[in-house]
Amino acid sequence: LNVTQKLNSEPLASVFPFVSFDLTSDRGILYGINRHNSSLVLFDRFSLENYNSVTIATSGSGKSFAIKLEILRTLMFDTEVIVIDPENEYKNLVNTVGGSYLNVSINSTQRINPFDLPLPFKDYESHPGDLLRGAVINLIGLFKLMLGTLSPTEEALLEKAIVTTYSLKGITFEDDDIIGKEIPVMP
Repeated sequence: LNVTQKLNSEPLASVFPFVSFDLTSDRGILYGINRHNSSLVLFDRFSLENYNSVTIATSGSGKSFAIKLEILRTLMFDTEVIVIDPENEYKNLVNTVGGSYLNVSINSTQRINPFDLPLPFKDYESHPGDLLRGAVINLIGLFKLMLGTLSPTEEALLEKAIVTTYSLKGITFEDDDIIGKEIPVMP
């Protein structure tokens, strides 16, 4: 069409890189107020394909406060939140919302068991052996991280050893129901 229009930088900036100058959506949690137009910043990062986030700022700028506030607001939507907290700064928040706090350290009596199997989802159609197959794959990945590279022969032997360990506790590919069964533990 060859039609042109001159724009000042301010109206032009409102269309790049967003379609709207508002940082809001129909769903989500409140992150704050847009200082440029006083509109609310509502965002649902869990609607995205990758909803991970990273918070980086200088010491004392409010990172912990902002993350704790986001956790509280996210919990209102029944989102499961897991925090790795080496400085015990989230313990009060966990206790306040009725969560579980695991003290994982050398001196702790609590441990994370990589052999643990999850309970199957209620509305998920699962087949016998699905949980065990997933556990074997995850454990092989963990052992590769711990041991370094494995040859195909070593990996096959490791897989056989993991399957045998579970079968000694009555958990097999034919019956991986864990109700009433003892789960193997890593010493």
